[in-house]
Amino acid sequence: MLGCGSPAAEKAAEERPNVLLILVDDLRPDLGVYGHPIVKSPGIDRLAATGMRFDRAYAQYPICNPSRASLLTGLRPDTTGILDNRTPFPSQLSDVVTLPQLFHDHGYFTVSVGKIFHGSGRKGNWKAPRVWDLASFPRAAKRAPMKPGDPTPRGHVGRYSWRMVLEGEQGLQDTRVASRAIEVLEQVQDKTFFVAIGLRATHPHFAAPARFFDLYPVSSIVPPPLPEDGSASLMATLHGRSDEDAAALTKEQKQDLIRAYWACVSFVDAQVGKILDALDRLDLSHNTVVVLVSDHGYHLGEQGWWSKLTLYEAATRVPLIIRTPRMEQAGKSSRRLVELVDLYPTLAELAGFEPRSGIEGRSLVPLLHDPERPWQEAVFSQINLGRIEGRSVRTEDLRYTEWNRGQLAVELFDYASDPTGRINRAQEAGYAAHRRRLRALLQ
Repeated sequence: MLGCGSPAAEKAAEERPNVLLILVDDLRPDLGVYGHPIVKSPGIDRLAATGMRFDRAYAQYPICNPSRASLLTGLRPDTTGILDNRTPFPSQLSDVVTLPQLFHDHGYFTVSVGKIFHGSGRKGNWKAPRVWDLASFPRAAKRAPMKPGDPTPRGHVGRYSWRMVLEGEQGLQDTRVASRAIEVLEQVQDKTFFVAIGLRATHPHFAAPARFFDLYPVSSIVPPPLPEDGSASLMATLHGRSDEDAAALTKEQKQDLIRAYWACVSFVDAQVGKILDALDRLDLSHNTVVVLVSDHGYHLGEQGWWSKLTLYEAATRVPLIIRTPRMEQAGKSSRRLVELVDLYPTLAELAGFEPRSGIEGRSLVPLLHDPERPWQEAVFSQINLGRIEGRSVRTEDLRYTEWNRGQLAVELFDYASDPTGRINRAQEAGYAAHRRRLRALLQ
């Protein structure tokens, strides 16, 4: 129909919604709208109040490149073949139609601002006309070298670090990304657009303006207790090393890291708020699908870990909020299990065209109409750590994980009885039937 030039085709094209995708690095669901008792996120909360919040959304892979490759193709990591941060996307998937390319091929003006594909800012990566009509990668302003006696509040233990920015907020990368995104929206407001915006303050190393640190007094922060099930020693085995940096963290340093992360969450939220304000000001909100999502989560001491690269809830569960024009279920939430691989077919359906064949996700549009309808039984995540492979299945109440097909280790968590997932039930006789069922489901 697009090529026939008929009045019906022209009308259909005119009614197609714009798409605004906000993709945030390493963002946990530590947000007000997700019920966090401390974190302040008025911008994202406002988006959720006019859209739908997905409470159980999971990444397919807990690091950037594999997760983004999966999200942006609608294919699982085993299919993309991208299982680390080093593999260049084009070398593996030169014939795959990516999400922005799909929209470009259907006449959308496609724009990337900030990190969307992993390696977005490197020379030549993902600036081909078939992917983006316009690609922009604002960088942070160069900081003056630190001098002896520099009063800037900061912390550094091994590979963990944080910094409180006392001045120069306009030079921070996410501030520049948001400003550039608003400029782009002003430029494309008369076009049908697909605009993807990458915010990354929540990616280590954490840096945010002092006013966001002020939201979180250190006295209000309680680091999570160490695990009871030996998962910290398991992580050391899987990664081939003990986390000596984490072991060296004092209670005060743990509090500082959590405070810095939350400050970065609120900093990111402020940028989201500015972008949503621009949509309203430009009268674009009524015809724009808005998606806010993270590529994966991040541990803030859960299981004794301070990073990603695990198959626990902290590293795999992500926030996902979708707002559509004429939202039927505004302000509602869905507790159904969904995955990042589902975004590709969802956005294609919302735009009114079919994705290519072979997509491995499932469109979430039915849940946007009825958030409590019956849905899939399980979602899946995986990771490769050198010669060690982990695969995990998450159901309504349980998570079952095998390392090297169960030959190295097996984990089973029951979140109904253990909401924090601190007790591995895999060897308990009372969970034998669950283990058999979940192993079959995973296979």
